[in-house]
Amino acid sequence: MTQTTRSAPSTHSASNRHDRPTTLSLRHLSRDIPAGIVVFLVAIPLCLGIALASGLRPSPG
Repeated sequence: MTQTTRSAPSTHSASNRHDRPTTLSLRHLSRDIPAGIVVFLVAIPLCLGIALASGLRPSPG
């Protein structure tokens, strides 16, 4: 008697675009610049607030 095993269904999507991302692409520049600005605008006040909460001047933050 032979036993057949059924393979698990593939979890990969039909598109492989997420498998090999391109790190430096001008196509994404229009989304990367606003995202970088948002991160900057969130990170600076956060760092200053952590410095103040720690009892330091905001400049080391």
